[in-house]
Amino acid sequence: IKPVDKYIDTQTQKRTLEFFEILLTLLHPFMPFITEEIWQKIKLRKDGDSISLLNWPSKIIDQCNNDAIQKFNHLFKVIASIRNIRNDKNISYKEKLSLFVANKDNLIFTDILKKVCNLDKVEYSVKESENTFPFLVDKTKYYIPLTFTIDPLLESKKIEDEINYLEGFLNSINKKLSNKNFINNAPENIINVEKKKKMDTLIKLESLKKQLNTFNGSKNIYPK
Repeated sequence: IKPVDKYIDTQTQKRTLEFFEILLTLLHPFMPFITEEIWQKIKLRKDGDSISLLNWPSKIIDQCNNDAIQKFNHLFKVIASIRNIRNDKNISYKEKLSLFVANKDNLIFTDILKKVCNLDKVEYSVKESENTFPFLVDKTKYYIPLTFTIDPLLESKKIEDEINYLEGFLNSINKKLSNKNFINNAPENIINVEKKKKMDTLIKLESLKKQLNTFNGSKNIYPK
């Protein structure tokens, strides 16, 4: 926050207000009353003017960093997965956990993960053992050291269900990609999206099948 006696040049003030108006416009569908109230007060308006009549700032949205958005989406999935594990295994939120990531590219936002998920560390590691609980987020495998009892049969059933779903999904993609009408008429970017879905699904299936071998044929696993 700038001190009240600090001089702000006109251009900076103008650009700041413009940016603030864009943020208010983006928030308006979700917070209609407060955004309208603030928008009306930040500068003089004509009678009948309303933030709800403004054009959607599509130009700004087109300039978004898609890579950053994908990374944050992945982060949200990791957080959700860790919370689900805590709930499924009755692990108190007060109990700190460690998290290991099998892909260095996904070793991101570690401070956020540690804070939100109460982790003592987030580190890169490809080592998998019977003393770790593996889980998959998108194409990346994560591990949590076992501090809880797991039922291999139950975990195997969950993984098998996910494998069956992904195999059905892969089958639908293959049908689409083998359809000459689709290949001949669909835009190139749409075809590339389907091909990427196929590759991502194959990678997930390979990882899940390896994960399934961790649990198959095992007795109940206890922390050591």
